[in-house]
Amino acid sequence: MSISGERWEGTLAYLFGTPANRLLMFVGRAFIHVIDGMLGVVIGLSWGVMLLGLDLSKTDPGALALTIVVDHH
Repeated sequence: MSISGERWEGTLAYLFGTPANRLLMFVGRAFIHVIDGMLGVVIGLSWGVMLLGLDLSKTDPGALALTIVVDHH
C-alpha cells in the first residue's frame, strides 16, 4: 500500500531518483504496516483465547511466533 500511495501522489519517481538506499527506504516505510499486522494477529489470538476458549496449551510458542512473523512478511 505504501508504494501504491506514493504512485498515486506522484512522488514515487522522486523516491527512486534519490541517492538513498532503496532497501532501507522500503523497510522504513513498510515497518509500521508489518508491526500493525502482527499486532492484529496477537489481538485476534487473545480474543480467541478469552472469548472463544481457544486452547493453545499444546502450541509451541516459538513456532507460533515464527508463523506470525513469516505470515506478515
